[in-house]
Amino acid sequence: MRLILSLIILIIPLSLLAQNNNAENPSWQEGVHYLRLETPGPTSDGNRIEVLEAFSYFCPHCAGFQQPLHDWLDQQSDVTLTRLPVALGHASWLEATRMYYAADALGVIDDSHMAIFNAIHGQRINLADSEAQLRFFADYGVNADQWQSFAVDTRVRRSAGLASSYQLSGTPSIIVNGRYITSPRMAGGMTEATEVIETLVSMERQRLAAAVNESP
Repeated sequence: MRLILSLIILIIPLSLLAQNNNAENPSWQEGVHYLRLETPGPTSDGNRIEVLEAFSYFCPHCAGFQQPLHDWLDQQSDVTLTRLPVALGHASWLEATRMYYAADALGVIDDSHMAIFNAIHGQRINLADSEAQLRFFADYGVNADQWQSFAVDTRVRRSAGLASSYQLSGTPSIIVNGRYITSPRMAGGMTEATEVIETLVSMERQRLAAAVNESP
């Protein structure tokens, strides 16, 4: 009887450990569904877990990923989203990158972000054209003098530098806290991508909690 009780006592903690490991390590595989970056990249906020979204307004997959990504983000209390518009060698995407940073400098990017996607992919407006940009942003109170007053070359170069350092070859791509990279293509779909992101964010929560516990 004592032997049976001893076995039960031994088995229960092992079963709980297995359950915890299953929760922490679902079927997403490193090297398949996400990559671990050899050198962690910078993040914008050391107090929150950063999800960096590399995208282009002219990328239809980026447009389609907006809703799943933001539905997931709305459920997070310790995650911040940082947008990284990238060109990846496309001339029209470079214009979209400049447009993003100009709108950001003018304080209208949050109001116009989804509308830009809709204008390009829903209304088929060519926002790579500067005149079309002026007409579009006039609805947000921006005039031609304001639109042309901002030099965004420094931020565009920084965007290109980050895209190169992360070796980005397509969009959308997601970098979690500067340590992991995934995408709907790697994950196998847009919903699956948010599940991979959730897993990577959970891994970062555990890493950060362990670092706090180990600190003197």
